[in-house]
Amino acid sequence: MSRDDIAPTNVVTMYRPLLLLALAFFPGLVINPSFVIDWLLPVTYDSLDVPQSVDFGELHPAQRRTLELPVRNLTCRPIQLQQPRVDCGCLLVDDLPPQLAAYESALARVSITAPAKGGPFSRNLLLLPKGADGPAWTIRATGTVTARVWSEPSQVNIDGDHPSEEIDIKLCSAQGARIDRVVASSSQIDVLDSTKRDGELRIRVRLNAHGDNVPLAGKESVDVFLDGQLNQPSLRVPIRWSPIPKIGFVPNNIDLPSFGKESDAKRTLRRVLAIVVPPDRSASEAQIEVLVPWARIAKKSIIGSTVRLDLEFSTDSMPSEFTQAVLATHFPGESIPEKLIAIGRRG
Repeated sequence: MSRDDIAPTNVVTMYRPLLLLALAFFPGLVINPSFVIDWLLPVTYDSLDVPQSVDFGELHPAQRRTLELPVRNLTCRPIQLQQPRVDCGCLLVDDLPPQLAAYESALARVSITAPAKGGPFSRNLLLLPKGADGPAWTIRATGTVTARVWSEPSQVNIDGDHPSEEIDIKLCSAQGARIDRVVASSSQIDVLDSTKRDGELRIRVRLNAHGDNVPLAGKESVDVFLDGQLNQPSLRVPIRWSPIPKIGFVPNNIDLPSFGKESDAKRTLRRVLAIVVPPDRSASEAQIEVLVPWARIAKKSIIGSTVRLDLEFSTDSMPSEFTQAVLATHFPGESIPEKLIAIGRRG
């Protein structure tokens, strides 16, 4: 039996005698209808029917494409939604209604601007109902950027423990396109040699490590130019060193503006955060550490590849102004954690 076959009035029918009994003994009792609905029919993960992923297909670098995202309320109560949250400014959501009536369906528009580099990409979109205890629905936006020239691998990660390691990169070009030159974006990268084989250009790169004088982390690239291109490369192959975190935050930072005003009696600020892990890793493996004494995890739940955190911040203990890492998470065995940054100031 699917969840669509279950009568939504079963829950109401089950608790109706309790409500009638309460009214019989307390005839003057006034019950807020919205409270009754929230108590009898709370919003759960099964309350909305949304796709787990949206595939944008093949795009050119920096191309913009818009798709429809179907959203359906599966319950007999209205559901209010927050503004969707994304982990990248390249992803936009429009036309999502702030409230879905009972059994109402809607079509939101999801737009993405493709990355500049070729190859597959994945971004994350988070839907949240209004209220502190609702579930989180994570939707992956995926696609593939095709280009006239691409590399294998699409990105080079150099182990921080072996900075002198030499990495081979294969550069491929589409029919009619010819690679003219390859240039490192900075002196921190050495392009050692290049050979042509079977129509492909193979290069070898290395981090320019002089003894132990190596930055803890870096982001450079090898730029590939086609014939006739002078200034703008057709491809940038990212070169990264030190471990790259495999965990993403949605949203990627937390804004706590103008907290602690005299007119505001709240001493605790609350935010909802989703930690999204790759499909090949288990969300239960993610290790989470709170880095500041004025923040705490009030509630933690795991749904699929997403860890949902309800965070609380004590305004009495906060610094007057800060841009500070408040949370760190990583998988076991990874030395460099991904950190969540909070930004705020006392009003």
